[in-house]
Amino acid sequence: MNVVSRESATIPGYEPIPSFNKHRDMHRFASKVGDGYEKLLSQIKMLVEKVSGPLIKELEERKRILNDTEKGRWLLEYIDNIVSDFRPECVQSLHFPEWESHLHNQEIAGTDETCGWILAHKTFQPWKLAKDSGVLVVSGKPGCGKSVLTRFIHDHLKPSTPSTPHASSNTEIVVAFFSFNDRGARIEKTVSGMMRALLVQIFRQRPALLRELSVVETYQKLKRDQNTSNVKWDDKVLQNLLLQLQSSLAYYIVIDALDEALYYPSSTSQTPKESLNTPYDVISLIKRLTSQKNESDQPGQVKSATFHILLTGRPEIREERFMSDLIYEQVRLEVGQDDGHSLNEAIRRYSQSEVKRLFRGDNDKTTKLVDKITSRAGGIFLWANLVIKILIEKLSYTASFHDLEAKLDAFPEGMTDLYKNILHRNMGQNAHQRRIMLQWALFAGRPLTVRELQIAYHINLLKGTYKSENSMKEQMDLDWFKNSINGISSGLLELIPVKTSNKPLRFSLRHENEKKEVVQFIHQSVKEYLQNHLKDWFVESDVETEADAHVDLSKTCIKYLMLDGLPDGPTIDYDYYRRSEEYESRLQRFDFLECASVNLLKHVNAAWSLIKK
Repeated sequence: MNVVSRESATIPGYEPIPSFNKHRDMHRFASKVGDGYEKLLSQIKMLVEKVSGPLIKELEERKRILNDTEKGRWLLEYIDNIVSDFRPECVQSLHFPEWESHLHNQEIAGTDETCGWILAHKTFQPWKLAKDSGVLVVSGKPGCGKSVLTRFIHDHLKPSTPSTPHASSNTEIVVAFFSFNDRGARIEKTVSGMMRALLVQIFRQRPALLRELSVVETYQKLKRDQNTSNVKWDDKVLQNLLLQLQSSLAYYIVIDALDEALYYPSSTSQTPKESLNTPYDVISLIKRLTSQKNESDQPGQVKSATFHILLTGRPEIREERFMSDLIYEQVRLEVGQDDGHSLNEAIRRYSQSEVKRLFRGDNDKTTKLVDKITSRAGGIFLWANLVIKILIEKLSYTASFHDLEAKLDAFPEGMTDLYKNILHRNMGQNAHQRRIMLQWALFAGRPLTVRELQIAYHINLLKGTYKSENSMKEQMDLDWFKNSINGISSGLLELIPVKTSNKPLRFSLRHENEKKEVVQFIHQSVKEYLQNHLKDWFVESDVETEADAHVDLSKTCIKYLMLDGLPDGPTIDYDYYRRSEEYESRLQRFDFLECASVNLLKHVNAAWSLIKK
């Protein structure tokens, strides 16, 4: 007996899936296999993805508009939550939050005044408007402002609407960004992380590509093969997805800081699998993406994708052997080069706006101060930024012109001497605390959350003992510690907000989408300076070498693991990608447990290796 007609119980164009359960049991399945469960689930997911695609596209566009308006920023988190609910599961599995945090947490924003010159540059416009694929390399010394410039270029390239066409070929464009970050988590330094971040952005802007490239099917196969929802995307799979982007679209890909990518050169003691050359892998991928010429003018041929790739790095990358057969145009942000004048002018305009916060005298004296900062910066944007910040911190706008001039003259030129000056100006009572904080940031292996650093700092600093982590937290003020990080580190550390996830591969396993702040160096050049000049900040007789630092850190891990209340014994885990509920529960209850347990042996091994040498 039919309760309702077939026409009213089915949707035209879709396959009817009969269920022979009783009416009251229709919402229950005995298991996830058999009885039509998998077939019904796949149909529901397909419908959801079909409906959610246009919605995601609209929300992402509104998010971009809000991000450009100060009043709309507070809505971004709400929109993020909505988008994450509708984004296809396969795209979610590709996503990791660190790349997005790095993009949006840049302290200095490029403006038309400081960065607008690049838009009229003799190599930028031909690269941007070319009908064929091409590469533009922007090189410059550490701290010259490459990252500020690339963020400005990325924002300039973003289309005003999702269907904005390419200026010269009337082709719709897609813009994606990635910045390698040696101060961040491992995934931020690898070609795998780069490809995942680029694909997430591409699929967000063009959800139809998920169907064209069979991404959902690939993801489902990986889930079955790996028997887990925490899918590990193989580099070959990711590369193939990028190489298959042959729709008639123009892709603008901005890749910042190639010099910060992981690089482990092969040696006589290493097997080929142990060596890693991420810059080489990136350039190899770029060569493959840009090698195909646009043949759309030929009758009967489908127009292929074009890739306009902008790459930044230090001047040395131009000398690398793997760059030799890459065809590219270049912008050289170096004093003495043609583009050095534009860089100095950008520093001058930035200094002009900031000096107003220091000095309210006549225009001639203001101009002299700006000229002095620009001249002494030597084409290093970071030098001007740090010096002005120190002056603002130490002096008020009531300071006289002669005071400001004398203070400026006291700062040495060049980043190495400036960092040394900053450390030696603060060699008093905070030197011991600063050494503890800086060595954790330098040798921990990944960025620590504020709470992790606070626990490590207190165990290192205080000679007393604690019964448990909770008793320790009762004596610690998190807000005070956060506000003290800048002062204790002499301004060399900063807090970066990051949305963490409960998936592995990253620095913290906590509640899904929980907001965290991690502590990292203000610039890659700070990390390199501290690594190469240990004696400038290792002020105690018991910590003189890098090996001593690793011994000190391992002692802190041991002290923590000896606290009462920590769980005993291992958890039962299937593998790295399928962690047990007990494992996750422990990490949520004990803030420093992951860092101490994972890094203890790493610090011991690092100390032993250095001592043997």
